[in-house]
Amino acid sequence: MRSLSLLPLLPALALSLQAAVDTNSNNYSDVWESRYDAVGIDPALDPDLDGDSNANEAVAGTDPFDGMSTFRHGEVAILGPDLSIPFASQPGKQYQLQCSPSLQPASWTPLGSPVLATGPETTFTTPIPPESRKFYRVEVSDADSDGDGVSDWEEQLLAGFDSHSGDSFGSGIPNNDLNAAREIMTSTLTGEVAVSVTTQDAYEKESTHALVTVGRSGATTYPLTLWFHKKGSADPTKSSASANDYRLTDGSSPLALLPVFGERAPVPSDLSEDIISPNGILTNFVVIPANSTRTSIHVEPVTDTLLEAPENLNLCFHAIGQEALTRVCDASNDPANTRLFIAYLGPESSAQTTATGVSTVRLQGDNDIGVVNVTFSGLTSPQSAAHVHVANPVSGPIIESLPLGQVVDHSWELQAAQFLTTEQLMLEALFAGQLYVNVHSQNYPAGEIRGDLALTSGSSEFQEPPPPPPRPPHPRH
Repeated sequence: MRSLSLLPLLPALALSLQAAVDTNSNNYSDVWESRYDAVGIDPALDPDLDGDSNANEAVAGTDPFDGMSTFRHGEVAILGPDLSIPFASQPGKQYQLQCSPSLQPASWTPLGSPVLATGPETTFTTPIPPESRKFYRVEVSDADSDGDGVSDWEEQLLAGFDSHSGDSFGSGIPNNDLNAAREIMTSTLTGEVAVSVTTQDAYEKESTHALVTVGRSGATTYPLTLWFHKKGSADPTKSSASANDYRLTDGSSPLALLPVFGERAPVPSDLSEDIISPNGILTNFVVIPANSTRTSIHVEPVTDTLLEAPENLNLCFHAIGQEALTRVCDASNDPANTRLFIAYLGPESSAQTTATGVSTVRLQGDNDIGVVNVTFSGLTSPQSAAHVHVANPVSGPIIESLPLGQVVDHSWELQAAQFLTTEQLMLEALFAGQLYVNVHSQNYPAGEIRGDLALTSGSSEFQEPPPPPPRPPHPRH
């Protein structure tokens, strides 16, 4: 009876780094370090707990911080007389199927020729051997098809490089690609690249973009590729932008951001990382073009009809240790986008009083700040406090303290408070009529007058009426 065993796929630890860009001489490809934000990591550690050390992941071209990015085989199948062995691959890496009858180190022999991967999965097909027992493994290594000293895997990732030409940029110098790659990676790793937030907020209503500028101060001969990853707010009380809230583009091909009523707008699902999209959509990297000192990342909001607190999107740029915080907001703070909430204050609970008052909250278009005004008169005793509360279910805890006296334009940041543990919950409570304003007095320390805040279609600002129509002519007698 025949027995077939497939060993876990292991990178070739004896890989030569001659075909890799390593300007900092740490035995890691600079491109791998920059792609995965892995500069200076310990080669012996395994931070993603996938069983592969950082050194192994560097050879395989996989992400040392993602346990799903690993060099592993798929479901092995027997197809008639053949054995089919699929495995996860990295485009530009070279793979060799090997077999052994005994697992002894010197007993491994190659089967067929090595294969240069062109996609995320590669399959070896080999005849089932007549021997009674056989072990298989796949070895990964770098290839350098054009012999220029830059590996095919690196050239796949660096913008403008051609793995079949040693002089991708037409300099006339043989194998100039190695010098070009070293210049690019030196700029990235030595502080010549900087990121700044030009416009922090993107607005759905106006379809205006947040803008992040990426610039370089050194040589501009070649295009410079800079990778990044996306994360939300580190503060759990604040909202984080999801992939359905925005698109990242280079601004070269404006996208049609049409409103979608009742649901999210669709976002393309066929975008792969490390691929330049023809319509300007960015996934996980941006390129400063050759002969340019800067480029921009546009955060384009996806319009919906949902009521949302500002949603944070942080772009974390690899190798340079810089971040860019942007936000996706419902609307700008143009006065036309202000929503008005009014509370009419009257006796609270069993208070015996003829005091009255009115409170307004003008909520800015980005749903971040409310401007509070309170006027009142007729308290039975001197005022002791004033607050905004959340009903639970009738009376409830304080969520914002107000100044004593008549309150004029008090700025209230809609932050999480009490059992409203996020900004989104606070915003929803305001629109649901669950917040109220009350004024306390010495006679009524629990509150003398109160009123529930309710959304209104009016305005707290004077609106000049249109001119009256002309008077009809006076009838003659």
